[in-house]
Amino acid sequence: RGAYRAAPGPPPAASLELSPSSLRFTAPAESQLVEPQTISVGGTGGLAWTAAATTSSGGNWLLFGPAEGTVPSSIQVSAVVGDLAPGTYTGRIVVSATGVTAQAVEVTFVVEPPPPPRVLTGGVVNSASYVGGGVAPGENISIIGSYLGPRVGVSGAVNQATGILAARLADVVVYIGGIASPLFFVRHDQINAQVPYEIAGQATVDLEVEYRGQKGPPVTLRVLEARPGVHVYGERPARDFPPFNAAAVNEDATHNSPDSPAPQGSVVQLSLTGQGLVSPAAETGKPAAASPASVPQRPVSATIGG
Repeated sequence: RGAYRAAPGPPPAASLELSPSSLRFTAPAESQLVEPQTISVGGTGGLAWTAAATTSSGGNWLLFGPAEGTVPSSIQVSAVVGDLAPGTYTGRIVVSATGVTAQAVEVTFVVEPPPPPRVLTGGVVNSASYVGGGVAPGENISIIGSYLGPRVGVSGAVNQATGILAARLADVVVYIGGIASPLFFVRHDQINAQVPYEIAGQATVDLEVEYRGQKGPPVTLRVLEARPGVHVYGERPARDFPPFNAAAVNEDATHNSPDSPAPQGSVVQLSLTGQGLVSPAAETGKPAAASPASVPQRPVSATIGG
């Protein structure tokens, strides 16, 4: 008898499998980090694959990598909040390979409303000296806290029609004594604003920060007639460690510094904020007129070296 050998059958069909079939991310608005999750790519060993991502709204918030590989392997997936408003966003990661049906993982990203703005205890300070303890009419202040505004800082602008600095900037409003205050700069951890002249004569005022329609708890501040602070130069962290260097200009128009000191008997120019009411009166949010120049209503004195 002869021996018969069975003809080899067709090779098994290639397969591609993804696990899990869906991912869900949740993060508060203005947050920076979203914990990544993993997609396992299985099926026929050695099968080469490529991946692509799409989102239905919100732009390019869906991140993944690598974009290609061979079975078995994995894909790391994450999401970026950026400037996304609170809401639910959807996307999809599709993995494709030659000779097999492409597989997809549905991705849901829930951006929750951020906590309300929070001003740190003692976090309302003169923007020049960084000294707290109260506010004076017309003073430029810095407000330090968290969830105060957008992650990336935004600088204010003067309304060309009115000449007044805007009191709403990047969905941020600061109320001092119930008055919306002009805003120089807003960011998630700091706001620079002007105290309205209209609070003069009050003993205390409440300061409230509103971001995207959500108000934080009020902070009660003493109202002072004046609280002058001299501008200093250098990186801001250095301001925490006195002595400070005043942003002064010498009589010969050079910037005062240890390398360029002012001679005894010469004149130096200083810039400050917090002098209180001025005459002629200045308008909140509007630069004072150059002529006639406004001068502080309270007596002014200065000491150098005590």
